[in-house]
Amino acid sequence: MITLASEIDRATEKLGIQREQRPFSPHLTLARFEPPGLPEKLRGAIQENVAREFGALHSSEFRLIESKLKPSGAEYTTLQTFPFAAEA
Repeated sequence: MITLASEIDRATEKLGIQREQRPFSPHLTLARFEPPGLPEKLRGAIQENVAREFGALHSSEFRLIESKLKPSGAEYTTLQTFPFAAEA
């Protein structure tokens, strides 16, 4: 996943999105844009790759995490954890 995150940073940097400076921590951010909305270049890249296969991810749980942006950096709080049903 670290390699994938690095490749995503390189690709999105070409679309005008600043590269992340913090060490990678596996998570999924649904959306965060300043100002709100998708940049046009990112919207185009999404359309170009809409049918692309990105692989598989295996996980035993889903965590709903709240992110509060503060001057010192983001503060994360796990609101709830949802374990996935075990395979029969």
